[in-house]
Parts: sequence; C-alpha cells; structure tokens
Amino acid sequence: MIRHPPIFSPLYSSAASDVYKRQVVSTPVGVDTTYPNGLNAKTPYLSPSFGDYAGFPPMLLQAGDLEVLLSDSQMVYDNAIAHGVDCTLTVYPGMFHVFQGSLDLLPESRAAWEEVGAFLARVMGE
Repeated sequence: MIRHPPIFSPLYSSAASDVYKRQVVSTPVGVDTTYPNGLNAKTPYLSPSFGDYAGFPPMLLQAGDLEVLLSDSQMVYDNAIAHGVDCTLTVYPGMFHVFQGSLDLLPESRAAWEEVGAFLARVMGE
C-alpha cells in the first residue's frame, strides 16, 4: 500500500519563485494580482516552501531546468534537508513544467518515471 503517493507539480511558494522575480510580465503567471491579499506571502499556509518539514517522509522532487517552479523546488529541497528529511532533487536538462506527463514520448520522461519507481521501491522497502 502506498502511504505517500507521488505528487507532481505542487505549488510550493507564492513569495520566492522565479516567476515573481522575473520582469517579463507585470503580474505573476497564473496568480491573481490580489493574492495573497495583504497577508504575508511567506506564511507556510500560503507558501509551503517556508514550512517546517521536520518529520516529513522521504521526498523525491523532479524538475526540468526550464521549469517555471525550479527555484521553488530548490527551496523545498533545501528546507527539507535542513529539517533532516531524506530528500532528493533531480533536475532534468532541457525539460519543462510537468515533463513527466510525456510518458514514453521523451527519454527524459521515461527516466523520470524509472526514478519514481526506484524511489517508491526504496521507501516502501521492496
């Protein structure tokens, strides 16, 4: 039984993402301009990147180096490691947001799924 299923492309941070630092557009991509509506964007409930990861189960993070959330993935990885979590971050060169959805169409996607399988086998004790 899988206790901790894989999660692809969660929203990590509303405060520190490269999306918020880029000046390409006047508003962040995919984010309403009222978000977080006067609240502290570094609050873990709004930006899980800033949460306390102590006691979390093993984590596998995958991102492409063209991924809009790459910096968020790095922040979560750094935070998890700082809290003693068994965490792996793999960055796939030339890959884009949710490239794993390409399944067998891209060699990188196949490699990512093989990594997910190996990770699950390791943490599930198989």
